[in-house]
Order: sequence, then structure tokens, then C-alpha cells
Amino acid sequence: MVSLSEFHQVQKHLKQQNRKQGKHDFAFNGLIRCGHCGGAVCGEKKTVKLSDGRTNVHFYYSCANSKKTCVRKVVNEATIERQISQVLETLAVPVEFIAFAKQVIAHWKDEEMQNREAVKQKQAEAIQGLERKRDKLLEMKLNDLLSDAEYREEKEKVQAEIVVMRMSQQQSHEDTDALWESIENAAVLLHYGQAFFEGGNAAMQHLIAKTLGATFVLTDRSLAIELSPVFGRIAQLKSELGADMQKSIGAEPVPERENEAENSFQSQQNAPLDGERLVWWNILDTTRTALRSSRLAIPNFMPNNAS
Repeated sequence: MVSLSEFHQVQKHLKQQNRKQGKHDFAFNGLIRCGHCGGAVCGEKKTVKLSDGRTNVHFYYSCANSKKTCVRKVVNEATIERQISQVLETLAVPVEFIAFAKQVIAHWKDEEMQNREAVKQKQAEAIQGLERKRDKLLEMKLNDLLSDAEYREEKEKVQAEIVVMRMSQQQSHEDTDALWESIENAAVLLHYGQAFFEGGNAAMQHLIAKTLGATFVLTDRSLAIELSPVFGRIAQLKSELGADMQKSIGAEPVPERENEAENSFQSQQNAPLDGERLVWWNILDTTRTALRSSRLAIPNFMPNNAS
């Protein structure tokens, strides 16, 4: 099984090898708009020949200037990477947060399953009522209370209601299951995001940036980042809570600490949450609310077979 630290080492090695071979993938193509003209911002490679015969290679982003009217401000790729990394740093949480999140999600799942059974019973009763109504239509037709055309029309309406109700029931279950997965993925991103971003390849950096930001705008050699509704709300909450979230933030990933935290939480589920864990619960509840209202999905960032 590959450890997270080994995963990051492999990613860094691949990036170095690609650059030595002259390969370079621009991670942020398709994400950034120009703050001057609104056009697309694209990555470019520039090779500068030095007086001693050596060459320097620079990677930067600038407006594609498709309208031919832009002043084409540019920004170094490293500057963009640094800005996004700083955003991830402000969102960071301790590794114990992940185990805590799993426990809270399990609790929410239990609650949801109980509610789901009650809703399922009500929906089943409603469907049975519609089926009785459909059967009643046939009886009315046989008693010449409805013409053939009226019967077909009314039957199609009732049948459509039944189909919609059944589809709604299935979709509700799928949406809820996806919600729990997205909350757990968000918890992972909050802790490991900066490490994944700095150590990941261009595809990983693109995915993280796309997940974090609703909009990226290049203005005056700097990137203005508007976070997505989910992470924007988390950032706002952390800012409001202040120093309570600073404990242990930035610690190296240690799986043993995560396991210890999970075991500790299991033994204290009925005890009142302390200050730090109350903050964590607020972050998770905020994430749940934001995901439900925005209907966004947070992808899984954990590498396959990583521990």
C-alpha cells in the first residue's frame, strides 16, 4: 500500500522529470478570466537566452486577447500556485478533523435512515392511493362514466404521477448518499489540500483549484479568487471563529493520530463537545448546508491505494 508521503514524492519526481524533458502541463488553463476584457487567460512558455549562452524558461499566464483590445497583464505561474496554496492554508484543519468528520457523518446517516423510512412509508401510501385512483378510473370506464378518450387521458395523468413519485424517491436516496461522500471528501481536502496541491501534478492542481473556486480573475499581475459557496462559507466561518481553529493546523499527516482521534470520539459520543470539536462540528454542519443548497459535489482527492 502506498503511503501519502510516498505518493507526494512520486508526484514531485514526475513533475521534475517532465520539466527536464521539456514537458509542461498548464494546470490552470480554462479556469481564469481576464479582469480587463473578460477573455480567457492561458498559460504560455517563454524561453529567454542569456548572454552566456544558457537559457531560462519561464511559465506564465496572460489574456488570450481574442478581442485584440486587452492590455494583456501577465502573472507568473508560481505566483498563482502560491496564492492558491495560501488559500488552502487558511482553510486547513488538523488531521483529527477527518476522523471526527467520519463519526459525525455516521451519526447523520443513522438519523437520515430513520427519517428515510418514515418518508418511504408516506410515499408508499401516496403511491397506493394513486394506484387505487387508477383502478377506480377503470371501474368508471366500465360503468360508462368515462369515455375511452377520457379514461386514457386520466389514466396517463395518474400513471405519470406514480412514475414521478417513484423517481423522486430514488433520486432523493442517491442525492443523500452523494452528500455524505462529498462532506467526507471536503474534510479530506481541508486537511490534505495544500499538500496535495503542492505535491500533485497539473491534473490534481486543476481539480483542486476548480473545486475551491467559483471564479478566478487575473487583474494587475495578481489573481482574485472567489471561493465556491461551500469553501467560501467555511472560510467565512473560520474567520469568524478565529483562534479556536488554529490549534494543530499545519501538522504533518499522521494516520495514527487520525485513528486515535476516531477511537477517542467513539468513547465520548454522549459527552458534550469541547470548544475545538464544537468548532469542527460547526464547520461540518456549514459544509452540509452549503452542499445541499448549492447542489455541488466534492470529488475524492485521496490517491488510490494510499494510506
